[in-house]
Amino acid sequence: MHDGAPWPQASISRGTAAPVGAGVARDIFKIAPPPLCGTPSPPPDGRTDTGIPASWEEGTRSTFEEKPRFSTHEPPMTSDFFKTISFLSPAVDAVENFISQSYAPVSVKPLGYSPIYGLEGVTCTLGDVFLEWSTTIGSIEITPETSFDAVLFNFLRSGGSTYTFPQGEVEVGGGQVIGYRHASTINILDTSRHDTVVIPDALLTRRLALLLDRPVTKALEFHREALDDAIVSPLSTFAASMQAPLFGDLAHILVGRSDSLTDVIIDSFLLGFPSNFSASLGGEVPAVMPRQVKRAIDFIEAHPNLRSSPETLAALSSVSVRSLQYSFTRFTGQTIGGYQLALRLRLAHDDVVNRPDLSLKHIAEYWGFGTQSVFTQSFKKAFGATPSQLRKDRKIP
Repeated sequence: MHDGAPWPQASISRGTAAPVGAGVARDIFKIAPPPLCGTPSPPPDGRTDTGIPASWEEGTRSTFEEKPRFSTHEPPMTSDFFKTISFLSPAVDAVENFISQSYAPVSVKPLGYSPIYGLEGVTCTLGDVFLEWSTTIGSIEITPETSFDAVLFNFLRSGGSTYTFPQGEVEVGGGQVIGYRHASTINILDTSRHDTVVIPDALLTRRLALLLDRPVTKALEFHREALDDAIVSPLSTFAASMQAPLFGDLAHILVGRSDSLTDVIIDSFLLGFPSNFSASLGGEVPAVMPRQVKRAIDFIEAHPNLRSSPETLAALSSVSVRSLQYSFTRFTGQTIGGYQLALRLRLAHDDVVNRPDLSLKHIAEYWGFGTQSVFTQSFKKAFGATPSQLRKDRKIP
């Protein structure tokens, strides 16, 4: 978990080597952002002070009517992967149903009075990654009813929203972005326009393990406060550009045949949005390994299925436990126990993939996980999939 130190800012250029599949995402942060594509036009004149066009005061439009509110033409979407959303109603029921079906069960209630509530925009689903570009009509409060194991990156293009967490409230204004999970409530103001990218925790963990080339042994936490778009400019442009027809055509070719497109999206946010792994992903580590750290690592890797105590490892170099723990964490970015767990998980992962003759129970016991249940939980947390799922995905008998 983050220790309270200042969050690192997203790096715009990455120069370190990365696994196959990360290169394309890294290149996104080395080029000038392309012009925005498919951005909805601004609201027309003639609104009342509620933000609703004067012509609508006389009566409400029917739910799921097809005309877009903010343009006189259909959105330039040519792919089956894009779905137009357009519904308006005097009540919030349609908004509640849409969010519950697209994200997770929620309750929605009005904030103040508006003659009409609804959403207009476009959505796209790529595997388990969900994208939405929309305008909220009528101010609303959203309260999740169940836990949603995903991170939502919300780029607010105009308007305002407030997110309530156990630690307090975060206000996000136009031209800002937030990456969050497990909000208690979300208040969205009328006519707020936002681009949203939703990535499940399991996919983030799986790709993070590949980018780090090691298991993930601590929770991934993104920056919790609102950021100006300028800080993550390439990501902001990327999120807007994904609603272009060309992206839909590319998705039509790749989805179902290759995970490369979703991998690029996930890697882009892992590399480009500030998190407690930003320094590790940027390769920012001391250049020279301290002697006591090298001896400890050499011993751990020579006896990977043992749980070597800090006292044993410190005695190898005649240093204090506290001194070893400090230098070990500073150099590796992991505690001694976390490093040993990551090593055992990595070697167990190799056995799961390369040794089909070994049962999962045998692998769990050999690498010191006690029970297969503990092994399965630790493995999924580190790699985003259970051992049996991994074997199934790779068609390992």
